[in-house]
Amino acid sequence: MLALHPDSLKIEKICGDFNSRTFTSDLDKKDYELVLSSSALQWSSDLNFTIGKIATLSNTLHAAVFTSNTFKTLHETARVTSPIYSAEEVQQSIERYYDDVDFELHTYRLEFGSVREMFRYIKKSGVSSGEKKLNYKETKMLMKKYPLDHLEFEVLFVEAKNM
Repeated sequence: MLALHPDSLKIEKICGDFNSRTFTSDLDKKDYELVLSSSALQWSSDLNFTIGKIATLSNTLHAAVFTSNTFKTLHETARVTSPIYSAEEVQQSIERYYDDVDFELHTYRLEFGSVREMFRYIKKSGVSSGEKKLNYKETKMLMKKYPLDHLEFEVLFVEAKNM
């Protein structure tokens, strides 16, 4: 994503991995007015750690976090569990580090002309986090059994502040 962001002398791009224990080491000495996160926090391997570190950088966090109900029917049909956090888990983690929090939970549908198109979308979009849970035979069976012509997405929008 940083490669796509515009360049400017006023912009400092820092690439970090919030699954690393030192991910804020380049940022700790700065006081940020606002931290924004758009569809990334769900991939944190330790959400409490990640949110705790973010809370030390800024008193204000705005985020959009995909929840475990994203691809709900797909996961149920395949009999696999979602690799990401539930809305409740995300809320609990954020409320642990911020005093004043507003949440909005929204669901979305993305329609496809065929199940094959849907699977192509999943593969190319990165929404599966590169995690392959099904083998070829299981994937083929899932494509035959999947009952919908769409994918479901659930996103938790967050506005969090410390006073």
